[in-house]
Amino acid sequence: MLAAMLLFAVAASAVTPADLAGTRWKSKKIEMPSPEESVKVNVVVEYAFGSDQAVSDKQDVTMSIYDKESKMKIDVFLTVSADGTYTAEGDSITMKADMATLKVECEDDDIRVTFPGGESNAIMESMIKGQMSQMIDMLRKEVEKGFAEPTVLRDVKINGKKATCESDKINFEFSIKKI
Repeated sequence: MLAAMLLFAVAASAVTPADLAGTRWKSKKIEMPSPEESVKVNVVVEYAFGSDQAVSDKQDVTMSIYDKESKMKIDVFLTVSADGTYTAEGDSITMKADMATLKVECEDDDIRVTFPGGESNAIMESMIKGQMSQMIDMLRKEVEKGFAEPTVLRDVKINGKKATCESDKINFEFSIKKI
C-alpha cells in the first residue's frame, strides 16, 4: 500500500508537455540578488508554451540605480525575449533558447533619470544616458551568455491556475492562463 501511495505521489507531481501546451505562465515580480546595495533588479518572466513543445520567453527587467551622494536615481527598463523549445520530465521543465531569436531591447526612452527635488538637467541626463548605453551593451552580452545555457525550472508544482518552481536558487510563483 505504501508503494502504491508513493507511486501515485510521484505520478501526481510529474509535469508533461500536455500539461503545459496552450498555457501562458506569468511570474510575480521577482527581486533578483544584487551585489550592490545601490542597485535593485526586478524581473517579471512570461512563458508561452505551444503544443509542439515550442516556448516563447519574455522578461521585463527593471534595474534601479540610486546614488546616495548625488541623490540621483536611474531606472533602466529592458525587455528580453526569445523563442525556443521545451521538454517536461518529472518535476522539471527545461527550455532551450534559439539564439537567433534572442532580443534585448532598451531604447533611449527606457532609461529614466530622476534628479533630487524633481529638478531637470537635460545636459546631465543626456550624458548619463550615454554612459548607460555602454552598460546596456554589457548587459546584452551577459543575457546572451545566460540564454546560451538551458533554463531549468525545478520542483515544478502546478495547482490549478498557479505554479511554483525554483531555478538557479530563485523561487518563482506563476499565474497560468490558457492561450
